[in-house]
Amino acid sequence: MLLDAANAGHLDSQRLLAAEYTSGKRLKRDTTAALQWLKIAEQNSSSSKRTGSFLLGYFYEHEADDAPNYVEATKWYRKAADEGDYSSQKRLGDFYEFGKGVPKDYVQAGKWYLLSAANSYGKPGVRDIHTGALRSRDLLAEKMSASQRAEAVKLAKEWMEENNSMHARELELAREGLEHAS
Repeated sequence: MLLDAANAGHLDSQRLLAAEYTSGKRLKRDTTAALQWLKIAEQNSSSSKRTGSFLLGYFYEHEADDAPNYVEATKWYRKAADEGDYSSQKRLGDFYEFGKGVPKDYVQAGKWYLLSAANSYGKPGVRDIHTGALRSRDLLAEKMSASQRAEAVKLAKEWMEENNSMHARELELAREGLEHAS
């Protein structure tokens, strides 16, 4: 029944099937099948691209059979982050801060932490993500020079101005959040 719904294009069924293959609880663990269903779900016309891309990034970071594939995770997180996904922006901040799949770059890490804090600002149900982004920003700031911190703020503001994929109200709230986070 789940497979039929997934094959018929039902987005939630596609994602659930991927989760079932990943967990190995009800279906035999098959990360190849899980990845296939995640990619199908990401391409589904009713899919939120940021959610689908985040799930693919998470899969490559946490669910791969061998070891985390940070390069591939970065690609998918970046796609979701560019759509305004605050969880992906936080993960990119972590990747840049610690050099996972990308060269270590405190300025880029700071930019992504600021954007995560800005895009989670004032949204119900995501206080932990918002607080985590602010905490990461503060800890990173201790490692950065004043000019690096200023550059991170500048890059975050430029990203915010160039980002056209967010809805007007969402973008307005994020700009307000960036002012509070900077």
